[in-house]
Amino acid sequence: MEITVLGSGGTAPTRSRACSSFLVDGKIMIDAGPGSFYNLRKFQMDPLQIQAVLLTHLHGDHLFDLPTLIWGMAADGRRETLLVYGPSGTRDAVKALLEAGRTPKTFVAYDVEVHDIFPGESLKVGAFNVNTAAGMHTIQDVAYRLELGSPSVTFSGDTQPSDGVVRLASKTDVLFHEASFLGQEEEQARTTGHTTATQAGEVARRAEARALVLTHVTPRLGKNQEELVSEARAKFRNVAVSFDGLMVVI
Repeated sequence: MEITVLGSGGTAPTRSRACSSFLVDGKIMIDAGPGSFYNLRKFQMDPLQIQAVLLTHLHGDHLFDLPTLIWGMAADGRRETLLVYGPSGTRDAVKALLEAGRTPKTFVAYDVEVHDIFPGESLKVGAFNVNTAAGMHTIQDVAYRLELGSPSVTFSGDTQPSDGVVRLASKTDVLFHEASFLGQEEEQARTTGHTTATQAGEVARRAEARALVLTHVTPRLGKNQEELVSEARAKFRNVAVSFDGLMVVI
């Protein structure tokens, strides 16, 4: 299993970070934040190989490049159905985005099949088994665990520390967990539905994950990566900070 980080940032893209997006084995995309389609091209990944997009939640920094992806696939001549999964409201959100962009039906000549899912549901997407759990954000967040035989990877989406995510990530090979704040900002993290680096380390420790990759690195924290790692390592040793283009092989 190979995970490519298409977007490691949060809130808004910067010169070095697109917003949240990950590609698993070139086939399943987790979130489609602004800038992620550009990185898909930049890192020479083939959009036509993507079978499904799994959206953790419906905030724009995780969603707004989905229409760009759909248009880009059409420009490349896609004919196969694209599957899109996400929390309640995803079907309406995707429809609204495509209508707002005046997407010509004659241009997107393939089906975009959108499914609202509920945390706790399990899916089969191609060869992948996908399990889900509820995060704790300001709107509904769905965390995903993808398994391909033995290897597994778990994505938290945006969330406060969540028992559901801990259970979902139990003994996972790699946990990609958001870390939008530093430890002294715990109250701000709580009120905005996010996690500090220290708390992300604690989640990984409780889940007995093999490795933790901190992500959703906001523009404000982009220059504090060493501090993010240091705080998480106080709870869990095997920690890295994601960056656009990072490739993790399990």
